[in-house]
Amino acid sequence: WAFASLRIQNDALLDATALRLQDPEFLAQLDLQAIANTAWAYAKFGRQEPALMEAMARRLTSKGFLYRARPQNVATVLWAYTTLQVPDPELLQALVAKLKSTNGVDTFNAQDLTMVVGALAKLGIQDEALMAAIGRRVLSSAVLPYLKPRELANIAWAFATIGMGHEEVMT
Repeated sequence: WAFASLRIQNDALLDATALRLQDPEFLAQLDLQAIANTAWAYAKFGRQEPALMEAMARRLTSKGFLYRARPQNVATVLWAYTTLQVPDPELLQALVAKLKSTNGVDTFNAQDLTMVVGALAKLGIQDEALMAAIGRRVLSSAVLPYLKPRELANIAWAFATIGMGHEEVMT
């Protein structure tokens, strides 16, 4: 994460990290924040590491792991896997289920919602109930006043791309 934030790409370090993180015992020690940060870093560098992404997906989908996931972690993981074009139906199903769970997107901030809805659009996920919940959250007083113009444009693009107009969001 730190190297990606600083835009320092050390391929030897990334290779060694990917290899180390494939060890189930080592990976089991990482929490969701660490895995989300790792996925984000590899996505920022455009590094498709199929074995690493598979190992992290299995950890993320292990029983109860996403239960207490913070919105930022869900958004980051969904964004990273979508950006890297690493399809993992089980992980995607778990993340969408988390988004649709009690409170679902009700605690997401503007940036997290933008990442989520953009990823859903790129994946072509057409879930009316989920998009309606996202639309309501976007229009809430907790989000709408804080949306940057680019985030609002990205959200509108996502709704249009999915082909699910949310009249209030689109006007």
